[in-house]
Amino acid sequence: MQLRFIIPLLLLLTSCDVFGQSRTVTTLSGKTMGTVFHISVIDLPEAVTAENLGAQIEAELKAFNDKLSNWQQDSEISKFNASGDVDWVDASDKFYTVMEESFYIHNLSEQTFDVTLAPLIDLWGFGWKQNDTIIPSDEAVIAALENVGMNKLLALNPTTKQIKKLKAEVSVNLSAIAKGYGIDVLAALLEKNGVKEYLVEIGGDLIAKGHNGEDKPWVVGIETPDNDGKQVEELVMISQYGMATSGDYRNYVEKDGKRFSHIIDPVTGKPVTHNLASVTIFSDSAMRADALATAMMVLGVEAGLKIADKNNIAAYFLTRDGATFKATSSAQYKQLKADAGK
Repeated sequence: MQLRFIIPLLLLLTSCDVFGQSRTVTTLSGKTMGTVFHISVIDLPEAVTAENLGAQIEAELKAFNDKLSNWQQDSEISKFNASGDVDWVDASDKFYTVMEESFYIHNLSEQTFDVTLAPLIDLWGFGWKQNDTIIPSDEAVIAALENVGMNKLLALNPTTKQIKKLKAEVSVNLSAIAKGYGIDVLAALLEKNGVKEYLVEIGGDLIAKGHNGEDKPWVVGIETPDNDGKQVEELVMISQYGMATSGDYRNYVEKDGKRFSHIIDPVTGKPVTHNLASVTIFSDSAMRADALATAMMVLGVEAGLKIADKNNIAAYFLTRDGATFKATSSAQYKQLKADAGK
């Protein structure tokens, strides 16, 4: 995803809690990762101005872009992809962190989350190489699969923080995890500035901490997975969670009169075809929620729910049921909702 940024718009609001104590809400918004971001800060520390914080956010997003943007040709990850070097390569903290988490989710999800899908992403028309009309042949899919598979094509060295290609042609695409990581990076920046309560949202995924301007838990909505995107299927109160949703209802291509989701199964090399429309994950970090949501979309509701319950993952699945949607949730999600109601 392309990372772009404009100077944040600033808005200051003041509200009072039930005891009449004033809580100041500072909001910042701008463009990034081909979408928009919104940040709400409760009681910005006196030593930090909104303008200064906005400048820090701009610098942080630029640094993030310079390391992890697949759309910027001179970024660290683009240079890694373009290189045919199969020796160990020094990685920045950001690049190594996101790759380490990617391997963790890859193994937890039975290899359904995979950052080496770039050949298939391009083949099906969701990457740099646009292919909007022709359905790839089985032979083309098989050829692309030769360069897919994290465990067989990439290696990490946790001691030296290095990354290695095991095959020169392999490339890494972080579109299923980078947005969540970017949210976490901005949250860390807020905390570095002494902010204790906030909500950071990029393109619908988010992380929240503490309470909102009314000194109540943040209320977030799980969207109904249709093209309209204006209906809320479920409301959730959170105070310490990252949240991400993955679905097949917005990012898709049509070929030969058929609709193909951007969610690609790394085993078959083809877009998923089950009736799962969206998955929302709540986790300690937005990065983990982002990656897990994609993995669950590949797995489908039955296999996804099994993994979610095994690993105490708060997951909310919406499957198509005729003209409506059927909700299925993990035990951890039910516990999250129960705790929020106390």
